[in-house]
Amino acid sequence: VELVLILGRGVADGMKWPFVQNLRAYEKDMGGYI
Repeated sequence: VELVLILGRGVADGMKWPFVQNLRAYEKDMGGYI
């Protein structure tokens, strides 16, 4: 069960990281108003 949680967390981080990077790039494009 612990192994599944670790793998699930890794997948979630893998999916979340590109989203965070895109959000930061979007904030820069908007001039930091967000």
